Amino acid sequence: MHLRLYQPGDISAITSIEAYCSSTDPLRLYLTCDINKNWLSYRQYCMRFLKMKLLESGTICWVIETDVGDLLDSSEDSHEAEQTQTSGEGGEVVGFSIWTRHGTSPVARNWQKVGDGWERYLESCLLLLSLSYYNSVSPIPNDAHRQNLNTLFSSFGASPDPSIVSDYWVVDALYISPTFQRRGLGTRLLKWGLEQADEEGIPVLVDSSPEGRWIYERAGFRKIKKWEVEGWFDPGDRGMWRLLWEPAKKMGIWYDNLVDEKVKEMG
Repeated sequence: MHLRLYQPGDISAITSIEAYCSSTDPLRLYLTCDINKNWLSYRQYCMRFLKMKLLESGTICWVIETDVGDLLDSSEDSHEAEQTQTSGEGGEVVGFSIWTRHGTSPVARNWQKVGDGWERYLESCLLLLSLSYYNSVSPIPNDAHRQNLNTLFSSFGASPDPSIVSDYWVVDALYISPTFQRRGLGTRLLKWGLEQADEEGIPVLVDSSPEGRWIYERAGFRKIKKWEVEGWFDPGDRGMWRLLWEPAKKMGIWYDNLVDEKVKEMG
């Protein structure tokens, strides 16, 4: 398998991966209505968000793709596994990661040139209008929970204090097709961004559910903040997490100033 940069023709593949993986996520289930019953609408919902994200300046997407001869373990007996083993064609996108470069430094500005331009801006505006209309008529959004979610999102996903960290990368998405999970592919998708951040001497931030937190901690991320959401939905561990990765030569520079005291007490 190999990593390569995202191409527009990959949108269907990464949408299917994101939709399938997130369909069991507690936050997504709280946000949406009956995903299984409205699967096609839900998939369109995911695709619109992904398209908008990929148009943002400074956003980079990597996909992981099979090569000819990549086979699943014989223990896999799903229909997807059977198709992959017998097709022999390779070239299947089985995972992706999305990164965004934040900051005002010259290096950050160079990254942010990716996505600049009136054509992309116009396309983004049209997608936003389309998404607004879609949300008003779609059966997917759960209107009954929107007020709680607006309260949560006012802090969850917010930018860090710029006086502490002004230049940084963010992992916006990391998904692996279920059939290909637990093969180290998530670690491979993280490697590019962490090496880039190490070269630039800046940290990486990610907001994660407890279920996905382990892959980041294995890569060297440390917990710095927890948002309690008990009573609205159960994400497991009663909260959502923000994690921080730092270059080895600058370990502790940002962590000591960003980590929440409650998180420190948790150990």
